[in-house]
Amino acid sequence: MFNQVAEQVPHAKQAAKPSDAALDRVFHALASGPRREILRLTAHGPCTVTELAEQFDLSLAAVSRHVRVLDDADLLHETRDGRRRWRRINLEALEPVRATLEELRGYWNSRLDALEALLEAEAGGSADG
Repeated sequence: MFNQVAEQVPHAKQAAKPSDAALDRVFHALASGPRREILRLTAHGPCTVTELAEQFDLSLAAVSRHVRVLDDADLLHETRDGRRRWRRINLEALEPVRATLEELRGYWNSRLDALEALLEAEAGGSADG
């Protein structure tokens, strides 16, 4: 059984797909609490970096760096109005994350179903003996 599971796990040395780097940037961006909060704030409406910084106990420069990471991951849309630059969340950039998590959930659900079947078979076999 273990060998069957090991054969189904993708090997780490496989060639990276072109979208892997973009997905890595999104996961990196989401790994930070302040960046997730920036996404929540921009989900309610466009904000400037200055407006975002007012919501944190961080310097404007620190918030600006967080925004840059989110920009690099394409998680924010930027629009300009004169000298002001507004940021709002780009929900489309989260779709590959959702798809990846759904794929992993399917994998683990199938593995847990197989484990459950094995345990039930062993329990049924020991009851007969």
